[in-house]
Amino acid sequence: MDWDFKGIKIKVPKDYEGFLELRYGDWRTPVKYANFQMTRWQVHKTKCLIFVKRLIPRPIKLKLLKYYHKKSFLKFLSKCEAKGIKFNYPINY
Repeated sequence: MDWDFKGIKIKVPKDYEGFLELRYGDWRTPVKYANFQMTRWQVHKTKCLIFVKRLIPRPIKLKLLKYYHKKSFLKFLSKCEAKGIKFNYPINY
């Protein structure tokens, strides 16, 4: 659906809470490493892990997502297919 954010029209999922739950699981509970008492080394390690995760190519991310979250991913694909959303790359099961 369209959403007005400070005068800018952007697209957001209608069921944004469902999307967040599908994408992040329990998104309302803070992540374990979100600790404000972390040492400098722990902060650096966390930032490096996030950086490396962002470097992983999309097809590999999808394979990992399929492996760890197959049930949720299949639910996501069925919702996409029901709305006519196609993917640019093959997804084989």
